[in-house]
Amino acid sequence: PTQVASVTPSSGPASGGYPLVLSTAKLAPGTGSYKCKYLDSASSAFTVEEATLDPADNSITCLSVPDSSSFTSETVYISASTNGGAEFSSRAATFTFLPSPVVTAAVPSFTHERGGTQVTVSGSSFPTSSSATLFCHFGGFSVEAVKMT
Repeated sequence: PTQVASVTPSSGPASGGYPLVLSTAKLAPGTGSYKCKYLDSASSAFTVEEATLDPADNSITCLSVPDSSSFTSETVYISASTNGGAEFSSRAATFTFLPSPVVTAAVPSFTHERGGTQVTVSGSSFPTSSSATLFCHFGGFSVEAVKMT
């Protein structure tokens, strides 16, 4: 069977819905129907989702699932199938759900439409990784944020 070597990114928001790329150490011939299986690391709960193959680098891409109430752990094992889910890789990569950020304050709470005002956002569960990119959303506009400690 296919052997999963790693998943990129290895963690992400509990809301799900963003692409995960599974690098394979060995890609088994299949039927052309690809699946990703998410297995709770602390229980037997799992979910299976559709996936696609990138033949250029033998990677499999699937959308992350939302952290389910049936999962008892923040970490899941992700395995892959190349035969429509009849058989999944025995080797899996780990993925960790991160808590969603919680905004408790934005100062100032209002400003001019033309923008340009620095806004300080306070809260909890913001990403701590130095490689994480943060954004603030104002109506239909997004701007990259600068993390201050």
